[in-house]
Order: sequence, then C-alpha cells, then structure tokens
Amino acid sequence: MRKNKHKGIFILVEGLDGAGKTTALKKFLKDGNGNSVTFTYLKGAATKTFLNGLARRHPHTALFLVELLWTTFGPLRQKLARGENVIMDKYFYFIASHVPDVQWPPNAQLIKLAEPFMIQPDLIVYFSVKLNERLARLKAGEPNPHHEALINSPALTVYRENVYRYLVLHSNAKVIELDTTGLSVDQVVQKLNKIIHGFLRQRAHA
Repeated sequence: MRKNKHKGIFILVEGLDGAGKTTALKKFLKDGNGNSVTFTYLKGAATKTFLNGLARRHPHTALFLVELLWTTFGPLRQKLARGENVIMDKYFYFIASHVPDVQWPPNAQLIKLAEPFMIQPDLIVYFSVKLNERLARLKAGEPNPHHEALINSPALTVYRENVYRYLVLHSNAKVIELDTTGLSVDQVVQKLNKIIHGFLRQRAHA
C-alpha cells in the first residue's frame, strides 16, 4: 500500500460482519465525536455507484477491486489531498479476506496487483466479537445472502475472521482492536471515540 502523504488523516474501521462496526460508526458520526477534528465518511466497498451495482449483480473479486480503485483514486485521494480527514469502512482488507473466493489463483493475483495502489490508513480500528454473539447479531439483522452464508457455516465465519484479522494485524498501519462482545452500541461508540481521540492526541504531539 502507498503511505498516506496527504494533509488529511485516514482512519479505517474494519471487521467481519456482525462485529458492530457500521452501526457504531454511524452513531459516532451522527452524535458528534467529541473531538476537535471533523471527519468525512466514505465507504470502500458497497458504495452507491454503478460499479457497486454491477459488482452486486455479478459478484466477482475483480469488480469489487475496480470499485475500490475508483474510490481510492477518486473521492478518497481527493479529500485527503484537500486536507479533509476521512473515516472509512469496508476497504481493501474487507475484500482481500473474502475466503474462499480470493484463494482462486486468478483472484489471488488480482488482490496482489491491486494492493500497491491502495492508500495505507494512518489508523485501523479492528472490530471483533465472540462467535456466538456475532451469529446472534447476524440472525437478528435483515436477511442478506452474505450473512446467511456466515450463519449457516460457523466454520467459515471463524476461518474468514482469522484471515481478516491476520491481514489487518500484518499491515504496516497502526492497529487497535475493539472487542464489542457484550457491549451496547453506546458503549462501543464511547470506546471508539476514546481510541480515535487518543490517536489524534498522540499524533498531535509526535
């Protein structure tokens, strides 16, 4: 990945579905984060664009990577270059951890080719949760084919989580894990705010 050399700060929120990242991030942004720094929210995958619509109709690693590259060279880089601080979810690691699809040799090669063009986050907050609670959250949510696959195969869920965690922890970015097991949304948001506030304070004094 390319190191972020732009004026803006790039914070990435990652984690396998059911960990609570999107719910917490939405509330974090809606309620105001209590920091003096303002963030712009961007989605990595699952953008409301023609590219994502195409990828959803024809789910293939190549199409999702094209969407990420468009986001990276378009809105992400432009906002960071203008000095805007960006917080994002579902970026490169979300796609790269989608086993077993990405293990097919052509897909694995595409992942390898795309990674150098992505922008390395200044901070990754990795959301985790115990398996039973993750599955319960997924079951309680709206029907989703991707979620159904995880619900119906706990072994796949564990496998994908392990790959996801490995990729994030072995990135060159600063990583802080947030375990949401047994926590309410408000408690998770408080922890997320504390993590980001601490990171910004440390960065300001570096």
